[in-house]
Amino acid sequence: MLKNCILFCGLMVFLLPSCSKSGNTELYQEIKSVDKMVFAKMAITKTVYNNQDNILGKRFTAYSYDTYSRAYIDLSSLQTEDLVFDDKAKTVKVFLPPVVAELTGRDVEMREVYKNVTGLRTQLDEKEITNLKEEGNKSLKKEWEENPMFKTHLIDAAKRKVRKYFESIFEANGYIASIEFKNSDKVEHEKNN
Repeated sequence: MLKNCILFCGLMVFLLPSCSKSGNTELYQEIKSVDKMVFAKMAITKTVYNNQDNILGKRFTAYSYDTYSRAYIDLSSLQTEDLVFDDKAKTVKVFLPPVVAELTGRDVEMREVYKNVTGLRTQLDEKEITNLKEEGNKSLKKEWEENPMFKTHLIDAAKRKVRKYFESIFEANGYIASIEFKNSDKVEHEKNN
């Protein structure tokens, strides 16, 4: 009887770590299979102006529209070594891909904000409104690239949500997680090339 008990205990010592590793592998596969996961979205309102004043009269108009952006992580690039489990301490260090912010689209219709047309001036036609929108879009893209305020705000909001999300996933599986993000400079460089 004692011999069987010792044999059973010895077998359990070998089986428990492999069960744990199997559970960790399944958890890794489940996370990786998500691919892109969006954690923050933001609408940026852009206002464009047309200001013409000459002998025929004034034509001042303002239109606005929203451009949409999002921040996500691409979990398809997650590697097994990015999850470092300590089964004894029930902790896991998680090295996630960087959070990436991007513009995703814009409103088709523009909202008229202000209009002051006097004298012999005419209203803006559809082509002029479309041109205004294109100018506004170029300007917004330039601001997006040159002014880090938009991206920083969006990425910071996403990082807070990512941490809470993954901490809760690992907590539900019995681990205390410490979340870190890989360097995003390399990703930005790769996306631009």
